[in-house]
Amino acid sequence: MSESSSPATPSRGRPSTPAITFSALAIVLFTIWTVLVATGVLDGMDRATLAPVPVFEARSVQIAAAISIVFSPPILLLVLLCLAWWASRRRLHNLTVSLILAAIPGTAINWLMKLLIADPRPPQRLPLLTVFGPSYPAEHLSSVAMVALMVGATVVVSRQDRIVVWTWQVIGLLAVLLLGLCSWWLRSNWLADLIGGVLLGVAVAAVSLMVARVRVLPREGLIAMAMSRQTPVTAVDGAPEARCAIIYNPSKIVDEAAFRRHVDYELSRHQFVRTLWLPTTVDEPGRGLAEVAISKSVSLVLVAGGDGTVRSVCDGMAGSGIPLGIVPAGTGNLLARNLGIPRDERAAIDVAFDGQTRKIDLVKLRVDDQPETQHFAVMGGMGFDAAVFEQTNADLKKAVGSAAYFVAGAQAAGFEPFAASVQIDDHPPVSRRLSVAVIGNVGFLQAGIELFPDARPDDGVLDVILASPRTLRDWARILTTVLAVRGTDEHLVRRRGKRISITAEEPVAYQLDGDTIGHARRLVASVDAQALTLRVPDQSYERHNPLGNLRRSAPEQS
Repeated sequence: MSESSSPATPSRGRPSTPAITFSALAIVLFTIWTVLVATGVLDGMDRATLAPVPVFEARSVQIAAAISIVFSPPILLLVLLCLAWWASRRRLHNLTVSLILAAIPGTAINWLMKLLIADPRPPQRLPLLTVFGPSYPAEHLSSVAMVALMVGATVVVSRQDRIVVWTWQVIGLLAVLLLGLCSWWLRSNWLADLIGGVLLGVAVAAVSLMVARVRVLPREGLIAMAMSRQTPVTAVDGAPEARCAIIYNPSKIVDEAAFRRHVDYELSRHQFVRTLWLPTTVDEPGRGLAEVAISKSVSLVLVAGGDGTVRSVCDGMAGSGIPLGIVPAGTGNLLARNLGIPRDERAAIDVAFDGQTRKIDLVKLRVDDQPETQHFAVMGGMGFDAAVFEQTNADLKKAVGSAAYFVAGAQAAGFEPFAASVQIDDHPPVSRRLSVAVIGNVGFLQAGIELFPDARPDDGVLDVILASPRTLRDWARILTTVLAVRGTDEHLVRRRGKRISITAEEPVAYQLDGDTIGHARRLVASVDAQALTLRVPDQSYERHNPLGNLRRSAPEQS
């Protein structure tokens, strides 16, 4: 077990206590108000506050009608969906989920409540195309309140300037008041319906943010939010200045300005000074930049990029003891997935600064007779998998994500098996014809496919899988065996060891962490135990399934 060198933080596997409390309060208030409306307790208030009969020829009524049409629920729903698209493009995955939850289920809940309560609209109301159906809750008010809160959450999550946050808070409040006044003036709803609409919109927004684990309040809570400036983390008196290096792949960062805002916020909060911003290039994918960061005596390194960038930086960071935070920005993000690091950009940055510090193994690899070794953190192999990665079109991968691998797999279907000798530790070598030979440090591939059931990133053992299918039927059985996790097949062999050597008769394509590096005849992999220091969420000490369940690994096999 590796030791933790950072203070414990609340688990990121469940919503925060303030989020649960606020959501519960919003639901309770809406429920109480709905009961009062349904039982007729508020009928007297509604009759006493009913607006004068609207006259369409009056200019004020026409303005109110225009505002109600422009800010109709379908248009506000479209605003939320457009905002969700914007958030997804910027890898704010949690925010994207919350916006979709607010837009679609939120609208459905509104109409479900209308059908259940079936409250008639006020008499002699102004007939508008955008106002139909029962009156409670007021759909205009629930929609605008929900949009106001979700946009407010968006400007906070995207780390907009404080003046932008305050400006939107004022605009959102005014929008709710203005649309409420228009609906009342047009007799579209009773006053109780308008208040119920606001309460429903607040409840839907709060629950959506809570379920998606979008943190809107500062980490220090309500007191910090009320302060005039953010509260920095308390530094230890007399401690040396803390420096941080950010190594990032510009081609993988969708919105570099937003990324810098997110990181700068945490840098300021943790009192880092003289930060190094180190963009990768084609000629320098990360290892050299990691060595630069180490030479500058930084106390934390962040890497933002895909699997190739992360692997290269991990290679450079091996043995340094400096914590490394990972911000996934690629298609696979396999190391992050296996360790439970969020794919959401802001959540991943939170983990990088405030997560637990753990040590994991790396795989040290020697290729052919090259004097230098290199490291990888996830999986490396020879054969069909490397051919697939080699033929994957980068533009198609960027457009459709993991689906590009299936296209490349079809193109590589004619891959010829290769003759190879495999030796594990000091056991006698075994010769066989192989289509795939994969060495793994962690267990899971994309989509939660478990290739190595016993693998843990800190167990000091490597896993290897050797596949030798001859026909399409053999491939189908192997796939079934892999999906069955513990299944067996004569064409599929799983082994474990501390040193694995694969020697082919002819040069074969090989890949490391999803990137085809070149062709080689011999790969010798060994464990570099506890070589990499990482920032991870609390729950990642348990073996992490990318689909969501956490469980301890199976007992180690000898």
